[in-house]
Amino acid sequence: MGGLVARAVVEDPRLCAGTVDQLIMVGPPTHGSELARVAVGTDLWEHWLDRSSGSPWHRTRDSITDGLGEAARDLTPGSKFLVELNKRPRNARVRYTLILGSKAAVTDQQMEWLRRRLCGALSSIGARDSAGRLDNCLRQFDEVVDGKGDGVVAIGRARLEGVDDVVTLPFGHLEIVEDDATGPALDAQNVIVERLKTSS
Repeated sequence: MGGLVARAVVEDPRLCAGTVDQLIMVGPPTHGSELARVAVGTDLWEHWLDRSSGSPWHRTRDSITDGLGEAARDLTPGSKFLVELNKRPRNARVRYTLILGSKAAVTDQQMEWLRRRLCGALSSIGARDSAGRLDNCLRQFDEVVDGKGDGVVAIGRARLEGVDDVVTLPFGHLEIVEDDATGPALDAQNVIVERLKTSS
């Protein structure tokens, strides 16, 4: 969400004083996240299921400080906030970089299995309309599918028109901020440092 807030400032002439020349966004939900439709579930997924570090206290604390879903309305795909933000042109004085993660907890095969089982169960009790709606909903959940999202933000919904500097690495949404980042998360941190050095 920080990337969206930063864009809202640098792309608004009333708010941007012209002192920003670079914006690096990591996993921004540019076009929203399907997980926002289940807002509190997003925080639980992010801090409990899609995270390998931290004690139960740290995970609970982080879930609460992350907001417990208050921003869900704005982060839902097609929201008024996102539609208005994405209509804005890029700030020509700002160099944009997107760093996107592709590591998520569910494989394509697991998602397919889940869809078939849940929709089949609903159909078997005569709730075919509900099964169809659920199937359509689950087909949109690229956020949680490995290779398609970072566990919270889908790669396809993170892209931003007019931004060509896009780096995709196999890290999860929260891995990038961990103090002991290794592998792709550390690689992503290094990309940030490289971009900052080139702007100096």
